[in-house]
Amino acid sequence: MLVRSLSSLLTQMKNNYSKNKLMTDDLTDEQRDKLIDNYAWRVVDDMDIKDLCQFVAEVIAHDFETETDEYVIEQIQDYYPDLLEEIFHETQSN
Repeated sequence: MLVRSLSSLLTQMKNNYSKNKLMTDDLTDEQRDKLIDNYAWRVVDDMDIKDLCQFVAEVIAHDFETETDEYVIEQIQDYYPDLLEEIFHETQSN
């Protein structure tokens, strides 16, 4: 949900691009990078811990959506093998 909200905000910003074209024509690469970095940190600063956690969890889950089952299992096995045990135990119980 939060990823979609941020995506919607970015889309809205892109739509406003032409309105701000004159202002951005004079931006150097360094100024542009600084502006983007400042904006990103302002968005983060405005989030509470719950929003930050939700955002990170959604990004991680979204990243795994395009991966193979083998990759997902390998990553989970490397970092949180207990999660695999839980899932397979639940499956066997049902």
